[in-house]
Amino acid sequence: MKGWLRPAQARLVSPEYAWRVVSPDYDALTPYERYRWASENPDSFFNAFTPSVSWPNRSFRQLVRQAADYLDGQLRKGAFGPLLEGLFIYRITDKEHQQTGVVGDAPVAAMPRKLIPHETTRTDREEELYNYMAEVPYSSNPMKLGYQPREGINRTVEKICRETPDVSVTLEDGAQHQIWVVPAGAAATLLGEFAQVPKAYIVDGHHRAAASVRHADRCGADERHPAGRMLVVAIPTDQLRIDPFHRWMSEEVSAERLERKLGAVRTKARAGHRGGAVAVTAQGCWSISLSPQRGEMDAAALYRTVLAPVMGIADERTDPRMDFIADREGLKKVIDRVAEHGGVGFMLAPASIRQVIHAADNQMPLPPKATFFVPKPRSGFFLSPRHGDLLPD
Repeated sequence: MKGWLRPAQARLVSPEYAWRVVSPDYDALTPYERYRWASENPDSFFNAFTPSVSWPNRSFRQLVRQAADYLDGQLRKGAFGPLLEGLFIYRITDKEHQQTGVVGDAPVAAMPRKLIPHETTRTDREEELYNYMAEVPYSSNPMKLGYQPREGINRTVEKICRETPDVSVTLEDGAQHQIWVVPAGAAATLLGEFAQVPKAYIVDGHHRAAASVRHADRCGADERHPAGRMLVVAIPTDQLRIDPFHRWMSEEVSAERLERKLGAVRTKARAGHRGGAVAVTAQGCWSISLSPQRGEMDAAALYRTVLAPVMGIADERTDPRMDFIADREGLKKVIDRVAEHGGVGFMLAPASIRQVIHAADNQMPLPPKATFFVPKPRSGFFLSPRHGDLLPD
């Protein structure tokens, strides 16, 4: 039986170039910070592509040319090794956590029945990524999948990880990233084990996945062609860690006015519910109750009970008053944003992996940035062609 995981064709970053090529965590930086990092680090994979918002003075055609020139230059000077075909192990270890995933390809056609999303996406972002894929046919950052743990996979992965990694580097945030090329025999074992895993959940990379569907549809590629596949890293769900994305609104709201606005919502809290948020204004912080429904994430409950009916937010993705703050610095970053720019912040508790699976299995629509899975796979370790000849079965 063939499962949803396939061997991938990819070049690995050369070990001596890894610390210069592999880019920082995209979500942890603002558009200007990404632009500055790329400008000051010409070897950084950020120069292969960042969204146009990070390059306000360059057209899409100029960005495509920049990406092509960057990749050509990196290949010519040996920043990436020879083209390999198979599976890879990718382990990330930071001071709090370790996760180990299997990197390969997944057929675009496996969505959404076998590769199940839990977030909706923005069509403009999908189109931007599709246009990039059509012009620069390489993939680097694997889409992150979660699957129910399986002992046979764990045993094989741990055996491989006892060997010396092919690439090992500690990056700017102190996290260690290690990659192993899986031997052919072990790859066959892993593919057989993954064939017994009926489905996986997309936990990071929803827009890349949606853009890949557009790309495959528009060029008529099935899974025999690289354009009909997506680069993925599959991680057991018991190794996934979720931090929250907090919310910030630029609209000025005094503590008194906000408390009046939220008064009706706060009275709806029912005993026994633990969901809640912390509202932050220049005047101080206080707790608000969300009364989440069964299985509902706090991000969804905040939108349903506060942001939409009280604050008048129709769509968090497009409302210019809204911004999202990754929980790297927690309350301090939200307080600093309010102190510097005013407005109001909402601190949220992290979702659980059980809530993510419940939402995905029941096709429950979630607001954007409802989850922040950490640590993040980085762009620049792999360079996987999405064009070329048909792939072997």
